[in-house]
Amino acid sequence: SDLCANQAFRFGSNLFGVQFHPEVTTAIIATWRREDVDCGDLREAAGPIDEYAHQQRLRELASQIFGRWCDLVMPT
Repeated sequence: SDLCANQAFRFGSNLFGVQFHPEVTTAIIATWRREDVDCGDLREAAGPIDEYAHQQRLRELASQIFGRWCDLVMPT
């Protein structure tokens, strides 16, 4: 987003950080959606959220991110 253009970071060869949730599932998104509705005037979402809209792509990206991380920390 405009607020945080860089969503993943690497410093040297051993320090990594992410500014997002690669572990997210449809159940987690559903929970976030319910929590946002309960926040009254502090709502973050601008409209309805479909937790299933990108389910397959989320799985693919999480698998890629975690798989590559595991390859770095546990090389074969």
